[in-house]
Amino acid sequence: MAALGTVLLSGKIVLVKLPYRYGVDAIDVLTLRMRAVLPLLAAVALWTRSHTPRPSHTDWLGIAGPGLLDYYVARMLDLIGLQYVSAGL
Repeated sequence: MAALGTVLLSGKIVLVKLPYRYGVDAIDVLTLRMRAVLPLLAAVALWTRSHTPRPSHTDWLGIAGPGLLDYYVARMLDLIGLQYVSAGL
């Protein structure tokens, strides 16, 4: 599993750098990435819906707000940083 994770993480860098050749910016790459994973996340949410307790509305704000902000900021900085690093590095 560690070797597979390493290969997939290394392959991500190569796949992310491909759109930059065609003038696509980091926001567009992040949008495409989020849209590609949305069906998987929706399927997991539906599958686990009956197995987990439902959080209250205030819990949702406390969980989803910082979680989305953190994900967006971390991925955006990752994608912007990949613009300046070669894929071979």
